[in-house]
Amino acid sequence: MASDNNHGNGFLIGLIAGGALGAIIGLLYAPKSGKELRNDIKLKSNEYLDDADK
Repeated sequence: MASDNNHGNGFLIGLIAGGALGAIIGLLYAPKSGKELRNDIKLKSNEYLDDADK
């Protein structure tokens, strides 16, 4: 039974990691200037860090 739970956790972690990676790749291929993109990444990363602290 414990083995079944571990497979579910691995799937969830993979799903979250894949979603984050997809979002990053989407940002990198977006038609924005480098300065705008770096600013967007900085703002989003700060937003995620603030949410993680809560």
